[in-house]
Amino acid sequence: GDFNADGVVDAADYTLWRDNLGAPDESALNNNGDGGGVSASDYIYWRDRYGNTASVSADEAGAASAPEPASAILLGFLSALVLGSRRSRLVPSPACCLSFTCALALATTALGAQNDRQYDFGDDPFETASDGAPMSGTTFDSEGTVGAGDLQDLFVNGAPSYVSVSDRPGALVGDLGASFNGSSDSLSTPISMNAPTQMWDNGTFFPGPPPQIFPHNYEGIFSHGIQLWAKPDQLALGSATQTLVSDTNEHGIGITAAGNWELLYDDGRFDTGVSVVSTLDVNGWAHLMEISEPGGDAFGGTLLINGVAVMARPTFYDPEATPLVIGADAIGTSINDGYENFYDGVLDDVRLFFWGDNSNQLGADGVAGGINSGGPLPTPIVLNADGQDWGGLDLGATNDWIAQKLISLGVTDPADVNLSGGLPNAADETAFVTHWRKQQVIDGVRIGDWNSRQEGDLNYDGIVDLRDAFILHEGLVAAGLGGFDFSLLSGAPAPEPCTAALAVFTLMAAGSLRRTRS
Repeated sequence: GDFNADGVVDAADYTLWRDNLGAPDESALNNNGDGGGVSASDYIYWRDRYGNTASVSADEAGAASAPEPASAILLGFLSALVLGSRRSRLVPSPACCLSFTCALALATTALGAQNDRQYDFGDDPFETASDGAPMSGTTFDSEGTVGAGDLQDLFVNGAPSYVSVSDRPGALVGDLGASFNGSSDSLSTPISMNAPTQMWDNGTFFPGPPPQIFPHNYEGIFSHGIQLWAKPDQLALGSATQTLVSDTNEHGIGITAAGNWELLYDDGRFDTGVSVVSTLDVNGWAHLMEISEPGGDAFGGTLLINGVAVMARPTFYDPEATPLVIGADAIGTSINDGYENFYDGVLDDVRLFFWGDNSNQLGADGVAGGINSGGPLPTPIVLNADGQDWGGLDLGATNDWIAQKLISLGVTDPADVNLSGGLPNAADETAFVTHWRKQQVIDGVRIGDWNSRQEGDLNYDGIVDLRDAFILHEGLVAAGLGGFDFSLLSGAPAPEPCTAALAVFTLMAAGSLRRTRS
């Protein structure tokens, strides 16, 4: 599966496979496929080995590495550095700043995920809509630039209608949603998102010339997310399978015939066992989010209901270019093949999003800072053709339910461990140590959510570790409390943090002790 022979099976190997698909032999893949020519089976071969690294011989290992010191020793050294140091002035030295900057490499990005589609169902200023009016023609995608080629509007099938959603959590007076009748209503586009790395330069989706090209570069991006608000017709539950959204057959959210929420992932439908009725608020609303992580400990697909992860599938999804459908799912491979499993109820604020950094990818011109012409002459919309940092999966910013919950609690600082509101303080430090190294694993996938956030998982990655400690440290520094006392972790009764990470802490502490000659 390491098609470019760089020692790791990753997204770069997928790109090489895609660019050579159909080749009669595997020389372009360094003969690291499953034999024969470059075919779809090589994709499966790569997918099943995604994240693997090359083995190292004993001789190489002996020459390249040495036994690591115990984590306890590094923690002890760190504690001695912190407790044994004195400072006469609160002026950071350049060495301390450099060391701290190195340590911050452990922290996750503060940027939220990037929306690729935003379907507000009547709230777009360009869309003429009113409560009770039927939808006709198309409903608009509000994430993009008019004329640039990155707006994927939805075709209206059947007779869905606009409806007031003023009783939805977070809605404004006058906000609208889409109502579906459960028998013939749906919204669709042949341009699905699925794997963003495949979508952006799909010649069938965007055959060219402008404006029939996609103006952004998603090469190497495999992350995928869907979120929405749903108000299902409770009288229709328990009678038939329903699909709220399906982005190809690889991603989606549904309801089982028994009336439970359902994860649609990797060409399968999986009953969560969580009844729809049990998750609805007093006005009948629930928030759903499906996320697919391409690698790491969160590898696989996960469904979150009202901010809480309820099911995960530790597999990788497949390449597919079947339609995106809201309110049902497609019967075949085209929007002309019909629809099934119609949804009965109201949907609002449907988002398709992704995250990741592909800033090392150049556009078609092969020049850094190049441009894509994405609109009709004589005034084309010109956008950057290169990859970029598309943000990270910070559920505190990305998940609408969690974001609203934080606001309701008065939590404005990501370092507020105990969710008390205001600036972080000693109570947050105590709470953090109590939860140190706790993990949340759902169906074999380590995943963060609202529950893990309440236990100190400040970056929502499913484990309370050094990355979270740095978030708390920064918050305490900003609050004028001098930062987190890392020596508290040396006595925490929990599994040891990785030695490499502790070494970075030691580097930070050592930097703070550096003195210039007087």
